[in-house]
Amino acid sequence: MPSRQRLFPERAAALTAAAMKGDQEEADRHDTAFAGLWNLFKANGSLRVMYAAANMLGLTDAQPPKPLLGANEGLRTQLASVLPI
Repeated sequence: MPSRQRLFPERAAALTAAAMKGDQEEADRHDTAFAGLWNLFKANGSLRVMYAAANMLGLTDAQPPKPLLGANEGLRTQLASVLPI
């Protein structure tokens, strides 16, 4: 079975750990790093955005399942400016 890559594992784990500890200040700090991504999720759908992110980071060339469309150039440009890496 192929290994599964995860997007932004360290940042996501840090956000989760801070939230689970109840450290609101630290959780907010990590959440801020994802703010642009959250906004793209709301505007374009999280699945489409995460496929595009994985493509841009060279983790896969897979596309979202039909009937979802892949990311257009405008979304890819926006995504490149907010990737939390």
